[in-house]
Amino acid sequence: MNPADLPLRDIHLPTPVGWWPLAPGWWWLLGILLLLIAGVLSVALLRRYHKARLGHWVRPEFRLLMSQYQRDHDALALLQSISALLRRACISLYPREQVAGLTQERWLELLNKTGETSQFSEGPGQLLADGPYRGSVSASQVEELVPLVEAWIDRCSGQKLRSPRP
Repeated sequence: MNPADLPLRDIHLPTPVGWWPLAPGWWWLLGILLLLIAGVLSVALLRRYHKARLGHWVRPEFRLLMSQYQRDHDALALLQSISALLRRACISLYPREQVAGLTQERWLELLNKTGETSQFSEGPGQLLADGPYRGSVSASQVEELVPLVEAWIDRCSGQKLRSPRP
């Protein structure tokens, strides 16, 4: 038989395989990769969120002050440190011009307002008005103040820090 008489056709190659649509394994890999990226981003955002809150630095510093007091038993030094810590915390939350110059009753009123209490101007918090400037204070007075300061820190620790001006 003559090969030219046979009803044969030329060989046609299939179209090349495209990069899309992806095979199921690639979809799984992409999904896992997206989940990993989302997890890393959420952890980073949560850390940034917590660092921008007052409690991120006030609580550890207050614990340090209390451990120094347990070691030294110096009530006046603790009172002065607590007063300075509360003032720095308020300056971190509110404009310096409004907070830094407050003294006596106006300072206690700000602490009352931010801590949603009246114990700073009517209770053991009165010690913060002039106690840091005294020659000595009793340990019992300062120890009455400590739970009030802890409650103030708990109340205000979730507040967002004011961004510093350039």
